[in-house]
Formats: sequence, structure tokens, C-alpha cells
Amino acid sequence: MGAGMIKASGVNHIALKISDIAQSRNFYEGLLGLTIVPFPEMDREQAMSFRNRVVTKYGVPAPTGGIWLAAGATQLHLIVTPGKREGVINPFGPHVALDVENFGETRRTLQDKGIEFLEAPSGRQLWILDPDGNTVELRTEK
Repeated sequence: MGAGMIKASGVNHIALKISDIAQSRNFYEGLLGLTIVPFPEMDREQAMSFRNRVVTKYGVPAPTGGIWLAAGATQLHLIVTPGKREGVINPFGPHVALDVENFGETRRTLQDKGIEFLEAPSGRQLWILDPDGNTVELRTEK
């Protein structure tokens, strides 16, 4: 490894833009089985100051809320932010990939609930959309 090279040791979290906490919680916790993670303790005044500096400097929309969930050791941070939504299943664009315990049961559940999915030729990957049009991959190694 070269001098000064950064070596990541794992993925801590992935963040996605959402529009509705209840709808996203129902999808990620209710359908996909992720667990709620509490927000860490933070100084509210410092957090608001940081948010305002970022919004002003970069011209990005200010977040208005959010919810954090976990799948194993990796967290998914869902941030309520206005703006364009994807809306098309795209396995080649940005997406979150979740390992599932039972692939056959996962496929049957999606079919039973009438949730549209795209299946890989390998038969080990399915892609669906979350309520905000973010692509979510459900996968297994087996």
C-alpha cells in the first residue's frame, strides 16, 4: 500500500433521499425487515449551524427529517429531502443491495404483494423500487 493511501475497513452506512418517513419505515422495516437505529446524541445548535452552512454554500435543499435503520452491521440513513426522484428500476445506477435469508420466499412475497421486480438471469438478484423510486437490490450468494 502506497504512502498516504486511504484503506477503508468497511461500509458504515448508506444514505438515501426520501419524502415520507412513515412510508419508508413501512417499506424498509415492515417489508424488508431492517431494524430502527436511534440517532446519536448531538448538539442541536451545532447540527443546525452545520446544516445551514452546507445549504448556503452548496445550494442543496435542507433536510427536514429522517430515520436510520440497520441491516446487520450496516446502517441505512433515510433523509427527508425535497428534489427529483428516480422512479425507474435501474440495476446499473445507484442502488442499495441487501442480502436476504431466503431468496425464494423473497420472490414469493414480492409476487404476493404485487410489487414489480426485475430478476437477474442468475436467479440470485431482484431489483425493486422503494416508495421514493430508489432502486433496492435483494440478493443471495446461493
